[in-house]
Amino acid sequence: MGNDDLGLVQTRWTSVNKDENLLTRLQYINLSFHFEVEQVNGIFIIFFGFNRTAGVWRIKALEDCGGWMDRTTVEDMDVAVRAHLCGWKFIFLNDVKCPCELPESYEAYMKQQYRWHLGPM
Repeated sequence: MGNDDLGLVQTRWTSVNKDENLLTRLQYINLSFHFEVEQVNGIFIIFFGFNRTAGVWRIKALEDCGGWMDRTTVEDMDVAVRAHLCGWKFIFLNDVKCPCELPESYEAYMKQQYRWHLGPM
């Protein structure tokens, strides 16, 4: 409230099944690094990517940048870049945690990673 140029509030993921097996533990380490290093920019209200999960958008920010578009497999990345280019600021709240689930099998993990990497490529 009171920050009219704030378009996105992103929170940290926390994994409810991080101790399920070795694969989930390794994913948890990787995602923890992502939030601690890459998303820390949000503390300074500068650009960082939207993670789709655990974020809240100001409707006006979405409208100003052309809205949510499904023309890509990385709608979250697309809208974040467009909103930033329109002058909207983002903030990352590291102390607010959103429970999420990690893929527990190698097959499920590979499907997730394929989708996550296909869009930016």
